[in-house]
Amino acid sequence: MAALDNLAKQPFSVLVGGAGTGKTTVVATFIKALQSSTRPAKLLLLAPTGKAAVRLKKRIKGVAGLDLEPLTIHGYLVRNKWMDPAAFCLRRDGTSVVDGTTTVVIDESSMLDVPMLATVLRALDWTRVERLVLCGDEQQLPPIGVGAPFKNIADKLRGDRLPVIAMPGFRLHPLKGGMKGIWAVIVRANWRVALSSCRSA
Repeated sequence: MAALDNLAKQPFSVLVGGAGTGKTTVVATFIKALQSSTRPAKLLLLAPTGKAAVRLKKRIKGVAGLDLEPLTIHGYLVRNKWMDPAAFCLRRDGTSVVDGTTTVVIDESSMLDVPMLATVLRALDWTRVERLVLCGDEQQLPPIGVGAPFKNIADKLRGDRLPVIAMPGFRLHPLKGGMKGIWAVIVRANWRVALSSCRSA
């Protein structure tokens, strides 16, 4: 219950744990609670692969009884003109996706390299987004591309000795400072340098 409460209250949370520890079940339970509230969230559910998106959809259906459609990150970026569909090259310039989204959940975040995660963050409409949840396993093999932002964020949180909610098999880290804290991590992880290496399509 403490983990779910933090997911609801914190503008930015990182859910960390190995395979089979129940991260997706926690996310599904959290979504069920959100959508049962008096002010349901406008959800954006993202995953790096089609397989991960299908698994998230099935878990949400099983736990929450909701038919939601998680998107692949590539599909989301292509649809909203943040990625060239022919070359699959990320674009540095674009417009925020104004679709009313208030809660964003990115599953398997440890698979994302710096340019991919940074482009997703740039695509979101931060005038409406109230909550961002990254979910993943920091012990997985690092992304193929530049950097390992999920691990960088987890290490930053651990190094700052921020509150950690102990649960069997995984940890939930609420990030102090909310969205401002995200950009503090971005600067420390040298994301600006990585972004400068992304070519505009």
